[in-house]
Amino acid sequence: MNLHVLVPFSIFGNFLSSFLFSLLCLLLGALDEAMMQALEHDRIDFVKLLLENGVSMKKFLTIPRLEELYNTKHGPANTLG
Repeated sequence: MNLHVLVPFSIFGNFLSSFLFSLLCLLLGALDEAMMQALEHDRIDFVKLLLENGVSMKKFLTIPRLEELYNTKHGPANTLG
């Protein structure tokens, strides 16, 4: 094997892996924000669509997010505290 040929692919592979991981994190953040907006605005069909396409309610619904949803200005006048 020619080591000179493998090195660029290895560097490119590491860069590509890092780029794809960053892109995945960005997309997951965008999906979380989309889920929050859909829940705040009572968009049931959009919530279902997100759940059907990989958003995990178990991972998404943290205590701070529950508090934020409960205290949202878009929903009913209920508040914590």
